[in-house]
Amino acid sequence: MKQTSKVRALRIAALLLWCAVLVWAVLNRNRFTLDSILSYTPESPLLAAVIMMGFFALKSLTVVFYSGLLYLANGALFPLPAAILLNVLGTLIMVLIPYCTAHSIGSGYAAALLKKHPKLKAAEALRRGNDLVFAIVLRSVNLVNFDIGSMYMGAVGLRLPLVLLGSILGKAADIVLYPIIGENLGNPRSAAFWAALGLDCLISVITILISIRMKKEKTSP
Repeated sequence: MKQTSKVRALRIAALLLWCAVLVWAVLNRNRFTLDSILSYTPESPLLAAVIMMGFFALKSLTVVFYSGLLYLANGALFPLPAAILLNVLGTLIMVLIPYCTAHSIGSGYAAALLKKHPKLKAAEALRRGNDLVFAIVLRSVNLVNFDIGSMYMGAVGLRLPLVLLGSILGKAADIVLYPIIGENLGNPRSAAFWAALGLDCLISVITILISIRMKKEKTSP
């Protein structure tokens, strides 16, 4: 009985912390720009990397600002290989925090997420198959916000290693292309800048078309 009370208390504490951070982020959402992120990072590469991981953790708790800004910032701050590695680590952080929070709350939270975010229903049918495929599709097609997707996968108890791997594979294009764009922000006429931007736009169009088709298949009788 005591153990159950402790678990319930931890779940309530996690939920209250998440709500507090969310309210703070909403009130300060106008401050989350690329310039502000870059201005907050110190000159030391190691300290800058730590600060960026903190931003990824903050993003995972808020759902109110775009993870692409962090991917871009890493490209502007670090050499490309380091930027890609940090984007991978940041993506894992963005998955782990909401996943573990929702997992601690329990499976009942999944029903609440489905009710609040109808777009999740279009992806729910895919969950009957392979967990890895589901995670990849949920991330690449962008049916729902990244953090909402992480919470849903945690709430329904998808296997964490597959969720992490699927998230990296599903976000691979952003993880690689955004730092290339960020690295060349000072030289927007460069071939690398336009190649990365063009490829990202093409991928976005394809994923939007896939998302529209999935929604139509879900609503069709």
